[in-house]
Amino acid sequence: MPAAEIIARADAWKFGNRIRLIAEMLGFVCSVMALRLWSAEAVETGEIENAD
Repeated sequence: MPAAEIIARADAWKFGNRIRLIAEMLGFVCSVMALRLWSAEAVETGEIENAD
């Protein structure tokens, strides 16, 4: 396998990892936002008591 092909595959692999990392981070941020929204709604409706 030529070195140029190995380098091209490594670059494609790194690009794919960056895309996956961005998707994972976006999913984490969305999860945190959803949890905060659920928590605020649960406190508002009296499902749970505010620990503050």
